[in-house]
Amino acid sequence: MRDSRLYAYVMYLMWSEISAGGGFMGQKDMAEKIMEDYPDVFADIVNVLLFDGKQVISEEDLKETGMRSQFKADTGRIHEEERDVGKYWVRDGAIQAMIGLENQSQPDGVMPMRIIGYDGASYRSQLSGKEGHQRYPVVTLVLYFGEKRWSGNRRSLWELFAEENNPAHKDGKPTHREISHFAEDYHMRLFEIAYLSERQLKMFRSDFGLLAEYMVRKRKNEPFRIPQNRPIRHVDAFLKMLSVFADEKYVEECAKSLIERSRKGERIMGCDISAAWADLGRKEGLTAGRREGLLTGRREGLLTGRQEGQEEMSRLITAMVADGRIEELERSAKDSEFREKMLREYHLI
Repeated sequence: MRDSRLYAYVMYLMWSEISAGGGFMGQKDMAEKIMEDYPDVFADIVNVLLFDGKQVISEEDLKETGMRSQFKADTGRIHEEERDVGKYWVRDGAIQAMIGLENQSQPDGVMPMRIIGYDGASYRSQLSGKEGHQRYPVVTLVLYFGEKRWSGNRRSLWELFAEENNPAHKDGKPTHREISHFAEDYHMRLFEIAYLSERQLKMFRSDFGLLAEYMVRKRKNEPFRIPQNRPIRHVDAFLKMLSVFADEKYVEECAKSLIERSRKGERIMGCDISAAWADLGRKEGLTAGRREGLLTGRREGLLTGRQEGQEEMSRLITAMVADGRIEELERSAKDSEFREKMLREYHLI
């Protein structure tokens, strides 16, 4: 009886430790911003989504704006609107446009109004004289990373008004439904990343294309594999962003050695990432089934992999309990390196 309770307890400890890869969802916004702020990634996103893959904007033409648009009101007070990512597109020393990216993980029914605020602040800042007398358009792209479709039809100001539930007044005065068409409409440029077409996926040239493909494959429940000869330019940002969307901590952990190698000047390829995942998977006592489950984004793959891993742990626990190695068994539950040592000692891996 004591052994069965210990068995259950150690299994709980071990798989709580191994499966503690969640909790990264709150880091999505930061991971998205870091990746998109790279000039090559920013230009790639704009060229694919706005210009249908034509190389209109180069990374060399992009200039930092800071994420805040400032303007001085008539009262003399400084007002700010903060964007996720924003850059100037500059040619021949003149600003051609200010382009902003806004990231959404959940649909926002009033997003058109938010975009008006961001764009309006950028236009208002052009009146402050900070940029001389330059006048240029402001364009905002909303990148939606959810797996479900953006709900509702609120992609423009008029559509937002149309969905509002405001019954007619009893006194017969016009409601906003009758007068809203006199207001200027404002359209939101929304792009649902998980619903991009295969044609669009092939247009990407930066690391963002792999992340977009992961989102699409995950939604379709299809395998996702990094091309072995594909160079990864921003190793740290790529793996961190993938880790929060995959919701698996060990994806980020495997980046440590790869980041160090890239800092030493080594070119990191898709095959290097695949090899690092496999190596870490072995150290964590994870089998190929679970690793494949993560890479494909398939729930059944995750479940199969975890079951196979649990069988390995089950055999290890049974053997160590039979040998009376209780203290070492408890250590195995918390120390992944020692756990690997025990698995090798008992010829389980």
